[in-house]
Amino acid sequence: MTSLGHILREASSYLFAQGVDSPRLSAELILACVLEKRRLDVLIRSELELEKEEEEAVWELILRRGRGEPVAYLLGHREFYGRDFQVGPGALIPRPETELIVDVCKRLTGAGSQWLVADICAGCGNIGITLCCEFSNFRCVMTDISYSALFLARRNTSLLGVASRVLLSLQDYAAAMGPEKVDLAVCNPPYVSKPSIKELSREVAGFEPKVALDGGETGLEAPLTAVASIAPVLRSKGHLVLETGWDQAEAIAERLSAHNRNWSSVRVHQDLQGHNRVVSAQKVW
Repeated sequence: MTSLGHILREASSYLFAQGVDSPRLSAELILACVLEKRRLDVLIRSELELEKEEEEAVWELILRRGRGEPVAYLLGHREFYGRDFQVGPGALIPRPETELIVDVCKRLTGAGSQWLVADICAGCGNIGITLCCEFSNFRCVMTDISYSALFLARRNTSLLGVASRVLLSLQDYAAAMGPEKVDLAVCNPPYVSKPSIKELSREVAGFEPKVALDGGETGLEAPLTAVASIAPVLRSKGHLVLETGWDQAEAIAERLSAHNRNWSSVRVHQDLQGHNRVVSAQKVW
């Protein structure tokens, strides 16, 4: 048998040599998952010895990580806004910066609001489900073009106890939704430009679904298509909250402000890194 500390050192060194992001952290998380222990236990119980089957299971995941597969896909889950979401290759991995969408929505709504929310390009459902968890009177329609993403979203609605308040719909943006039904629409659309996709890390470009990344030739095409699709389904005075690329928010806000008969209260919100990340607006007509 081999000690936990020895495997952690060997796995970290291997992942470092393979050039993956955060090699030590990756090894710690994989060991914690296989051994069904907390990450802290992995750090302080270096004398523990692994059974042969456990060691083989660890190295199977370490080798996959060395080829660039994201840790979240290897472990099958990712935290978002303090909750654990199941994830898989069929949907984009939730990012910390996307939590800003939830923060902005919380500023827009009041206690006791009984809003109908549309989560467009829902992926694994992390945004819409989080809103339903945060607001007990919210109901949500989640749309995505990917059946695999909606399958994950359905599992997450059950795991987080909001399935009775969520409807999932396979559609392109909000194309099949009825007019003027929604109080709030949230959307994290594809927004990476086609030329930039090849510049992404191999963890992202090689494993996460391209349909969730490809925002068009400039990266603005998909977000603007999403806005055009969402506008008719919002009620008068309904709110739009949209994630964008760090260099796109101003351009999208300017487009919305230019249509001042349609949108008001257009604002750009910065994430924790100081990047312009989210655009919010209110429907006028």
